[in-house]
Amino acid sequence: MTAPLCPKCDRPSRLTRGREVYLHRADLREKPFWLCDGCGAFCGCHPNTTASLGLPADAETRNLRQRVHALLDPRWRMAANRSEARSRAYAELGTALGLRNRDCHVGLFDAARCRRAIEFLLG
Repeated sequence: MTAPLCPKCDRPSRLTRGREVYLHRADLREKPFWLCDGCGAFCGCHPNTTASLGLPADAETRNLRQRVHALLDPRWRMAANRSEARSRAYAELGTALGLRNRDCHVGLFDAARCRRAIEFLLG
């Protein structure tokens, strides 16, 4: 597994556990996270793996990513064909942001791209 590079420090992150990044969350103590020792940015991992969910992010970017998901996910979660609806929702977002479908992943968004996504999703 290749460590994701921190977009702020351009340094490889290191694999750690939730007890280091979420001191107050006992439910996350043993979950894997990628942490940048340079600036403290971090990201989680796909369930039951150490595969990064995206790029490490600071608190502001993590909060903005959560807001994007809160606006985007309801567009596909209740659909009869969730897979098709999810693909369509991400394709529409990618087009609005000028991204190829394969590059439209909220976990890769920086704060500025998140703000543009939020503006589109609210619009």
